[in-house]
Amino acid sequence: MLKSSAISTEVAMTEQRLRCCVCGRDTFDATDYVHLELTAQHVDTRQFLGAHAECLNGVLAQGFTVEVHLM
Repeated sequence: MLKSSAISTEVAMTEQRLRCCVCGRDTFDATDYVHLELTAQHVDTRQFLGAHAECLNGVLAQGFTVEVHLM
């Protein structure tokens, strides 16, 4: 039963937009919204982050870029 509840929370978490983790601004109408899911080895939890691709590109190491493909 607890597992079903956890899955519902995950689905809700992935369907809503999060504030940009870089600039802190709302992403509600952003066309370059990126949803990130972080996991760690040997840990069952996940961390979700939202960001504007432009903001994320501004803090990534050289050679890494984020491209947005509209579906």
